[in-house]
Amino acid sequence: MHRKSRALLLIAAALLLLTSAFADTAKAQEAGTWEELEAALANGGSVTLTADVEGSTQLYAAPGDTELDLNNFTITYSGAEALFDIEESLRITDENPDGCGKILTNGVKLAEMGKDEYGDAIQLLGIHRGAFDTDPTDYLMLIPTIDQQPEDIMELKADGLWYVRENAKQYEAGIEPSIIILKERGEPAVVSAVMADYTGNILSKDQYTIISADIEPYGEDKGGESGEGTVQGDEGDTTAGVDSVCGLDINEAERTITVTPGLSGLAVLNVKMKLISGDAESQATEYEVPADIAVESNEGYALSFSEDTVWTVPNQSAVVTVTLTDANGEVVDPSEYKLLLESDAQGDEDTVIKINGNQITVTQTDDWEEDVVIYAMESGSEASGAETRSAAVSQDTDGPLKLYKVATLRIRPESERPAAASGGSGGGCNAFGGTAALFAAGALFLALRLKKK
Repeated sequence: MHRKSRALLLIAAALLLLTSAFADTAKAQEAGTWEELEAALANGGSVTLTADVEGSTQLYAAPGDTELDLNNFTITYSGAEALFDIEESLRITDENPDGCGKILTNGVKLAEMGKDEYGDAIQLLGIHRGAFDTDPTDYLMLIPTIDQQPEDIMELKADGLWYVRENAKQYEAGIEPSIIILKERGEPAVVSAVMADYTGNILSKDQYTIISADIEPYGEDKGGESGEGTVQGDEGDTTAGVDSVCGLDINEAERTITVTPGLSGLAVLNVKMKLISGDAESQATEYEVPADIAVESNEGYALSFSEDTVWTVPNQSAVVTVTLTDANGEVVDPSEYKLLLESDAQGDEDTVIKINGNQITVTQTDDWEEDVVIYAMESGSEASGAETRSAAVSQDTDGPLKLYKVATLRIRPESERPAAASGGSGGGCNAFGGTAALFAAGALFLALRLKKK
């Protein structure tokens, strides 16, 4: 305990060096070349980049209060040693509100850690703002004071870079609803492109914008259960037939997208958004979010399950049988269709769902709640090779495979099954939580897959 306190005192001393009002007295310098940057840091004080710089020589930071303002420019380092050799302390920031300066070292350490009298590492480098191609996590927590908590410095990896922001909020993007179910050649749907911070505060429309939106085939990479009942597009086949499933129109002012259904089938809507406001620029990077588009056949099909709710016991399999009927009430032969899962249900280690013909087997590791969207899709002609292509495309016609019907399968723990049919809820809880929710509070989306531990 005593040893840890001594280490914290040393860090606090470094804090005093870094947070003192040295801006009034320190030397203000600018650097537009590697040589100028090298000389300025060796001279100490406040250094502001005025251009992108490249070099291979290690940068020495003089004793005293030294701060490097990236100013939305990029440092590219090709040397073998750690980029910075720091005598006492160096603070990296970016005071330019319109962008994000970068430090690219191609995997080389940003700085060597100093040692205290006990041989423990002391962080001489403090990162408050910037983007890095080398993991900067070790250098983020130089200032653990009463006013500065660990969560006040956020680190986000996107586009192959780590983005660091002081006092930042973490943002996420989404589409509401995240699954769009339409009728063949029916009425269009208007979906909202939305963003919120990690506490559930939804951003206003002037804080973000839609960069682009496109429609792709629904396949193993974009949705559905990898394994039984799922197909994937051939290499190079990414668009054929998708335009006939649906079209889209972007309303940039309202941050909405209108999806117009065509032929029945499945597709994926990909939307890219970007933070643009001063309040939200702390992680000003692009966000891409997908949504499933299901255009049902208008021929009166119905999809049902042998049990409306699958009651599960941890580590024991539960089986439910699926029935597809046509408009005349006749049962469709299981060989004429295949079952697909809504994309959020795949890759879940807690809930494993296997499809074999018209049977769905569910195995859970613990007591979880799940709502899983099931698609009944035309199986296609085996002779045409449709089973090796995207679920949205048939090889023989380059047209969409018919989507007969969509239904939601409820998965609930056996421990919550009602003791008697008394009309009670059976303990079902619709609270958003775990990996199913995009935001912990003020849930942003009408989620179709819920989890509660």
